[in-house]
Amino acid sequence: AEEHRAIQGSGLGLSIVARIADLHRARIDLSDTSPEGGLTFRVLFPRYPDDGEQEDSRQA
Repeated sequence: AEEHRAIQGSGLGLSIVARIADLHRARIDLSDTSPEGGLTFRVLFPRYPDDGEQEDSRQA
């Protein structure tokens, strides 16, 4: 017997996350790691140096 779970929400979550990721030049990774068939989404943002690191690189 296949289990079904009630899906709630408007379905906009991933499209909103995708737009935010795009604006920040981030990457969305998707992996199928759950034996129950669930998916894992990861949003990977680029690392920008903080102000102190920028000052150090300008002095070099």
